[in-house]
Amino acid sequence: MRIAVYGAGGVGGYFGGRLAQAGAEVHFIARGAHLQALREHGLRVRSVKGDFDVPAPATDDPAEVGPCDFVLFCVKTFDTDAAAARLGPLIGGGTAVVSLQNGVENEEKIARAVGDDHVMGGAAFIFAEIAEPGVILHTGGPTSITFGELDGRTSQRAKRLLAQRCGCRSERSAPPTLPGRRSAAWLPR
Repeated sequence: MRIAVYGAGGVGGYFGGRLAQAGAEVHFIARGAHLQALREHGLRVRSVKGDFDVPAPATDDPAEVGPCDFVLFCVKTFDTDAAAARLGPLIGGGTAVVSLQNGVENEEKIARAVGDDHVMGGAAFIFAEIAEPGVILHTGGPTSITFGELDGRTSQRAKRLLAQRCGCRSERSAPPTLPGRRSAAWLPR
């Protein structure tokens, strides 16, 4: 499975790192000193669930990555429009962009850039941050994400992403705060 993580901060870095650790081909899109450190040293995660390091193919140009099966979209809400406008090179016929952002209109902004069929909603539950360039510090929290189709239906692509499990046990879930919006979840072991 080929996955781009757009925004390799606390959320994107941690879950992208876990996906790489589980065997997915993960490419990180980052910027500045964090990007440089990822290129030079890979991704280092310091976690209450155990530290790990993974190679981190990293760039600031989505065109260098090319089409992916999934894009974990983890940029800050104020960067959504600009980052979504650069998603084009990552999108293939069946690509799903999974928004793991705070905010209430991000999926709609992404859909305007890539089309409704390419967007899945999500939410991340974790306490993590960039401790220093190239290093993610995970200090606690549930360490889970929920994701699914915006219309609430079960899809094959959601099942494929769920099967990756990123080192977590998996369960189907429809959280009461997000009825019908997210249909699958990764939860900590």
